[in-house]
Amino acid sequence: MKMYKKHDIFIDLTSLLDVIMILLFMVMAVNTRRAGKLTGAQQEELQNALEVAESRLAAEEFLQEIIDEYSVSLKNTDDMTETLLIFNGNVESIPIPRKKKGSYEKQRHENWNMAVNSLKMDLEKSLQASLSDPDKLIYILFTYDEDSVYNSDFEDIHRVLDQYEVNDTENRVRYRLKNAKETKEIE
Repeated sequence: MKMYKKHDIFIDLTSLLDVIMILLFMVMAVNTRRAGKLTGAQQEELQNALEVAESRLAAEEFLQEIIDEYSVSLKNTDDMTETLLIFNGNVESIPIPRKKKGSYEKQRHENWNMAVNSLKMDLEKSLQASLSDPDKLIYILFTYDEDSVYNSDFEDIHRVLDQYEVNDTENRVRYRLKNAKETKEIE
């Protein structure tokens, strides 16, 4: 029986890798030159698109200068253990009692009233600051999920926010409702 010697074979592929990289750069350079050659109609179309984008951006910036938005959101957690009232960066968390009678319900009612009063105070402060500028408009946007929030909670917040638009004699405050469920369906 004849024994063969095993030799380790080592192939150096570094130079092959260099060639592949050079070819890749050449392909990219050719494609870049092709993309750089636009016809007159394509250049005009691109110029028009840029002008439209710039005008929209200018309009958006103008609207941001004259409109202040105040967002309010009401939702319950997925496990229905607390109600979240979110406004102007603040989050008020009101526990939902498992027992519907006695001190649990009274404590929730007190916490809810404190959260609503906190919303009123913050909104009043924001509106005074915004309305001090005679050119400002204020949009109050109330987002809620009708499937998860209690109707009484919704009505409390809706009544508070609606009063600001009703009481505005200069027509500078606008109040709008947005159902979070409808927004998700659109997206």
